Amino acid sequence: METRKWRTQKILLLGFKTELKLNENLGVNIVKHCEVARHAWNWGLGLIKQLLDHNQKNLTIKSHFPQQ
Repeated sequence: METRKWRTQKILLLGFKTELKLNENLGVNIVKHCEVARHAWNWGLGLIKQLLDHNQKNLTIKSHFPQQ
C-alpha cells in the first residue's frame, strides 16, 4: 500500500482598505440598494422562522422548504 506525504502550505493573507469617493447620486443609490437588500433578507428570514415554528408545533404534519 502506497503512503502519501501531504505537503503543508503557508498562506499569507493581505488586507487592503479601499475608500470610495462617491458623488451624491451614487451615495443615494448605494443606500437605497442596502435598504432593499436588508428588507429582502428580513423577509426571507421571517418566512424561514415561520416554517420552523410551524414544524416545531406540528410534529405530525411538517411543511418543507420549496425545492426547485
